[in-house]
Amino acid sequence: MSASVSTLAGQTALILTLAGVELATITQGYNSFGFEFADGTRLTADDFLLSYRTGTGTGNLYGTHNDDTLLGGQTADNLFGFAGDDTLWGGRGDDVLEGGLGSDDYRYRLGDGHDTIVETDDISLSGQDQVSFGVGITSSDVIFNRRPNGDLSVMVAGLTDAITITGWYNDVASRVETFAFVDGETITSDTLLGLAIAPQTGGAGNETLIGSEYRDIILAGVGADVLAGNGGDDDLYGEAGTDTYQFRLGGGADQLFEVAGETSIIDITGFDLSRLTGTRINDDLRLGVTGAADSMTLTNFYVMTHDWQVSGNGGGTRDLETVLAENEAYQSNRSELEHLQDVLLAKITDQANH
Repeated sequence: MSASVSTLAGQTALILTLAGVELATITQGYNSFGFEFADGTRLTADDFLLSYRTGTGTGNLYGTHNDDTLLGGQTADNLFGFAGDDTLWGGRGDDVLEGGLGSDDYRYRLGDGHDTIVETDDISLSGQDQVSFGVGITSSDVIFNRRPNGDLSVMVAGLTDAITITGWYNDVASRVETFAFVDGETITSDTLLGLAIAPQTGGAGNETLIGSEYRDIILAGVGADVLAGNGGDDDLYGEAGTDTYQFRLGGGADQLFEVAGETSIIDITGFDLSRLTGTRINDDLRLGVTGAADSMTLTNFYVMTHDWQVSGNGGGTRDLETVLAENEAYQSNRSELEHLQDVLLAKITDQANH
């Protein structure tokens, strides 16, 4: 037996066939039907469709400019709804669901894998999109995470099942507005707008934690860790242990948070140590680079006892305040023209090296 879903006379219909012969067509409310077999097996409409839907291979399913119902199969599918108020359900496998214009309903059930939703609505048309979770998934089971690249990740607690909605935080048109559950409870987009970026967390050992090209929050944990924001304006928390922070050109404007009474190291690679500058901003010290826009802000530098060291140029570590004092003294003896020459030479060197 096989099952398929089609649109007949403007209505979504479930069509059952056996050996090429059409057995039945259910044109309204097929989701409320149950299916019982001679051996006593009983299936809900959802389970029945997953078991008997025609086709099990990876494929592309396309809707129309009307209201369509697109159902994936047992493996990875790509579903494209286009215009209209569409229903998209990827089924098993890691599927990509793109509803397009209109108010779309994305179905998700336990065991559906890791699906990706791509929303490209037109905000002027006031489309209201929804993720509808199936039986066995309640609001207390889902975990929402804001990703550094602007994606929204929705995970099911204790399982590998998840949904990624691309660009949810980057563009209003990319948002799914409502997450609905079978018990009638809903979670709306207003609840998620203020969600903080999920931090990258280290353990109790000595680790190297590298961020993305976007804004990251890194919590190193206990140990002598290496932290690299790697682009974007990052928040880096060294926590307990002698931590090393990598200061690189193109790394953005990072903020460093440390605990009192310890030692931390600013590791400089890619530019000469003599280009390091320091500026006091309230209780913080902002490190900069002559001729570049990158910075590192050492929070509470002037009100917290902490041993800040700096390494670079292939040498060992030196006291940070000593290096900054030497660089400031050197710059104070340079004329305005010589300073401009230093900046220009630094920019030319950076372009040549990067």
